[in-house]
This record gives sequence, structure tokens and C-alpha cells, in this order.
Amino acid sequence: MKKVLLLTLFLFGCLLAKAQDVDYLKEANDCFEKGDYECAKKNYNLYQIWNGNDMSAEIQKADECLRTLNLADDYFKESEYQRARDFYKIVLEINPQDPYAKKQYDECEVQIQAAAPQTITSDSIQTAKTEHAPESKSSHSNLLLTDPSSNNDFKKNLFGVDLGIGARKVNEWGTFPELGFRWMHNFTPYFGWDVVNLKIQALIKKEPSFDECLLQGMTGLRVFSPAFMNNIKGYGSLKAGYGYQPHLKASGFAYELEIGVPFKNFTAGLVFNAQKLKGERDNLDFNFNSAYIGLRVGITF
Repeated sequence: MKKVLLLTLFLFGCLLAKAQDVDYLKEANDCFEKGDYECAKKNYNLYQIWNGNDMSAEIQKADECLRTLNLADDYFKESEYQRARDFYKIVLEINPQDPYAKKQYDECEVQIQAAAPQTITSDSIQTAKTEHAPESKSSHSNLLLTDPSSNNDFKKNLFGVDLGIGARKVNEWGTFPELGFRWMHNFTPYFGWDVVNLKIQALIKKEPSFDECLLQGMTGLRVFSPAFMNNIKGYGSLKAGYGYQPHLKASGFAYELEIGVPFKNFTAGLVFNAQKLKGERDNLDFNFNSAYIGLRVGITF
């Protein structure tokens, strides 16, 4: 009788332990699907202790989700919605059932769409009037260059025509209009290369002559600032090259600094240009420098 009682107690203990193992595993899986990764890790560990099965892979998955979710939340609090969305996506790839990660991912999508510039069309204006929606500020920003912080859509190659008026000093100051053509390649929304910049400046006289014009060819770098007050940006350009003066048959090194404000297909700025000229006249060598200061507008396409 005693042996039967001991055997019964042993079998009951085994069944109780087995039931406890199942409860721990079920609780761990339920916690994982709900996105409660601390609970999942705890129950996977308990199941591993009671059952002896290796649950290190499940524990590692729960730990990876927890760490990635915390990182995503940090980016979300800093309003860096694109980065936050990418990390929420990683969590969902491991656990597609996570309700919190789903909700946060969708919220990031909403915030990213809201930050993107909107193009005004006649249909959208009519819809806005029908729904009594307020006018979006992003419609005004579309007149300027695309804000790099909200949209990566920008033209990599641009061609432009520059028109300007200014004063150049050789022996004395004179008024010089200018006409230029350029090809610019953008590497990023902030940084570009003026690959080729050709221009001509001519002295205004009663009898204008192209003999006294100045021809220049340059190349250089162009940088753009982030948007500041009223979504206005700035740009700066530094170029260097070669100039030629047909009347004197003189040539030499030239460089130019330009600063201004860019719009979508239009630029306006101030320019300083320096030209060094060397030549020979009446069997005598000459060497002189000239400086130009002016206003310049450009049209790009």
C-alpha cells in the first residue's frame, strides 16, 4: 500500500510539473505576441528551468525586440520619424503581431506624410474649399528649393542662364553688364558642383565693342544652407578659372565668390570677381589686376 501511495504521488508531481511547463511556455508566447517582451523573457527562462529545453533563441528574439523598440521610441520622441519608422519595422519583421509597434509605425507614416511638401493643383484647392480645410503652409515652401530635411527629391543636373550688372575696376571703375551660362551637378540637396560656367562682360560705352569685353570660363563648388526664417535658404559659390581680354590679347587666372538666395527656378545674389591679366603690347609686357562687384540673377531649368 505504501509503494502504491508513493508511486501515485510521484506521478502526480510529474503531471503537475508538466502542466507548469506548458503554462510557462503559453504565457511566454502570449506575452511575446502582445509585445510584452520582459514578460516573455521571464517565462521563457522559467520554462527552460522546469523543462530543460534550450529557449535561448526565443529569449534572444524577445531581447532584440525590446532593445530595438526602445531605440525606436527614443527617435520618435525626438520627432525623427523616418528613423523611428525604420526601427519599428525591424520589430514588426521579428514579431508581426506587436500591436504597439504597428500603431507607432502607422503614426510615423502619418507624420512623414504631413512633413512632405504638397503641390497645389486646381483639384486640391477645390477639395480644400469643400472640406473647409485651412491652407497648408507647405504650399508656399514649394516656391523655394525643396527642403532637404523633408524630401530628398531634387534635380541632380541643372542648366542656367545668369544676367548681371556691376562695376569693374581696371584703371578706373566702369559699368559692366554680364551674361553667363552654366551647368551644375548636385550631389546632395546641400552641395553641388558648377561644372562649367562661361560668361562675358562688356564695358558700357557710347559705341559698344566686343573687343573690350572680358571672357571667362570657370568651375567651382556651390553649397546650400538649410531653411531658416520663413523657409528661406541661402547659397554660396566659390569658382576659379581663366579669363581672356581680346582687346589687349591678355589672359590670366580668375576667381569668383557669389552669395545669394535660391528659389525653385530662380536665384538672386551678390558677386565679387577678380581677374588677373598678363599680356604684351608695343614689345612691352604688362600685368594688372581688376575687380568686379555686381548683382546677379539666374534662371535654372
